[in-house]
Amino acid sequence: MQTQSVEQKILELPQTERRVLDQLGVGNSFKDISKYPLQISKRLKSLQRKGLAYQYEGEWHMHDFVHLEWCKVCSEPVVVNPSGRSDFWLVVRFPDGSWSTGGKPSDPVYDDADLYWVRETSRERAVPKAQAWRSRERGLINKEFGGSTGD
Repeated sequence: MQTQSVEQKILELPQTERRVLDQLGVGNSFKDISKYPLQISKRLKSLQRKGLAYQYEGEWHMHDFVHLEWCKVCSEPVVVNPSGRSDFWLVVRFPDGSWSTGGKPSDPVYDDADLYWVRETSRERAVPKAQAWRSRERGLINKEFGGSTGD
């Protein structure tokens, strides 16, 4: 029996589960699950059965390895550039709101940070792209679920 890659699992999610996974990806831990519709709880449990999410101390989270694959799957198409060269850059948003690039996703300094894989020609171009992507995703999530996702 062949096991599916994390990327395949994410790509094959039903749209409703994908939206809940997207919520986890931008930091909504569904801490007070009682304020959400019952369907959200069912979708979280389905994601847990698929190995894409877990619950710890009443909060839901996405595994780090899942988050990295999710970032790759969700990133925008590659922009054609004159050099024809693109690289994936690790872009990090720290809890204080500052942004950085580089390092390893497993670095302990990134434990509380949001990680984004961005395909771009330079570090300088990767950060604004990650910021725009985060802003757009948060807006879509707020529209879908109402209210604020918190920061």
